[in-house]
Amino acid sequence: MAVLNFPKLTPFLVLMLLQVSFAEAQTVGDMYKKCKFWELNGFPKKLEFNKSNLAALQCNQVFQSYRMSGKVNCQLSLNGFAGFVPPFDGYAFNASSNKELASSFLNWAEDNPRDWDKNLYAVLWKFTKRFKCNG
Repeated sequence: MAVLNFPKLTPFLVLMLLQVSFAEAQTVGDMYKKCKFWELNGFPKKLEFNKSNLAALQCNQVFQSYRMSGKVNCQLSLNGFAGFVPPFDGYAFNASSNKELASSFLNWAEDNPRDWDKNLYAVLWKFTKRFKCNG
């Protein structure tokens, strides 16, 4: 007889929920709400994993992934390898922190409510222009 061990399944289920949530929360408007929650709580670097922090965790992780992708593309561009990593070849930027990138996004989103129904990745270049690659 197989016995289910729920404590061992919990991390897997949480990961699946986060992946589904990320897939659904990629519009500018949805991500704005999540990032605004993170901002209103002072952009804490350490977030306890609970239901009330889920929005902030999602914002932090999405911008962590974009920030790392932009940084890698800066390194590729500076070494003459631009264009080899689609779809990131147009998005070379170097933000120093997730907080800095999320703040830039929030400022841009507040100035551009007509773009709230657009895919977040499609407008990434609009709020990362100021983060130049260091040469």
